[in-house]
Amino acid sequence: MEIHQLRYFCAAAETGSFTRGARRERVTQPTLSQQLLKLENELGTKLFDRRQHPIRLTTSGRTFLRSAKLILSQLNEAKQEIRKSSKEQAGSITVGSTPTLTPYLLSPIVRKFTRSYPSIKVQMIEDLQVRLLPAVRAGLLDLALVHLPVAGREFRTEKVMQQSLYVALPKSHALAGHKQIRLAQIRHDPFLLLREGLRFGTIVREALRTAQIDPDVVFESSSIDNILAMVSAGAGISLVPQMAVVKRGPCRFIPVEDSRRTGIGWVMLKNYTLSPAQRLFIETVAHGRNVHHNNGAPA
Repeated sequence: MEIHQLRYFCAAAETGSFTRGARRERVTQPTLSQQLLKLENELGTKLFDRRQHPIRLTTSGRTFLRSAKLILSQLNEAKQEIRKSSKEQAGSITVGSTPTLTPYLLSPIVRKFTRSYPSIKVQMIEDLQVRLLPAVRAGLLDLALVHLPVAGREFRTEKVMQQSLYVALPKSHALAGHKQIRLAQIRHDPFLLLREGLRFGTIVREALRTAQIDPDVVFESSSIDNILAMVSAGAGISLVPQMAVVKRGPCRFIPVEDSRRTGIGWVMLKNYTLSPAQRLFIETVAHGRNVHHNNGAPA
């Protein structure tokens, strides 16, 4: 049984004529009649009462018509789904990310995404948040993964996740055994922080100001990895994002009890319409957001 035979059968049944059915299917009438005879031979029953004018379906024909229509409808739906999927799995994305978020959120996801959707070209640009937002505004980036909130009425955002603030301590620190720490408990410790002007560095300093702490900063860096190396060496303590927390290693990570959770999300122009490929990329990142790499970088 062939698909075209089902189409020919439905056309003849619905028009009440082999001639009109052939015209609808754009084949000759003898071709349509021949294929319908083959179909009847395969089914072992007559589908049409050819003595009637217009032709009429037999009892078997009426039963088969319902099944044939259902098969053709399901086939058409399957074709539409395939076409839709093909459109989603092609295209291009130009995405920006801050150096902190790239290793923890994007790197493992991009590898998985490009393997799953090789027809979608992903171009990534890593930069500081203060430069990513103007790039989105100018149309140089389709979207960017940044720390939320962002200023600017021309933007809209989609939250990916929230994260807590953690204290990174040497394992020998007096508070290393605590389950939670209040910022007031570490106000007199030497601090190792990201440089001012880096987005996560700004978030940390705002949290300290809110707690009325003027930190004794003994080391500044643009790399969380370098900061954690100094923490493990006993040079001081630091405040790091939840994404930087590792269960094993020379540092102890303890959640800050009195800090606000901060958001991470996509930023794009308010009136920007995401393509199917771009939406697919966003959803892939959202589903894989718990996959983090232990790398440090400026925020």
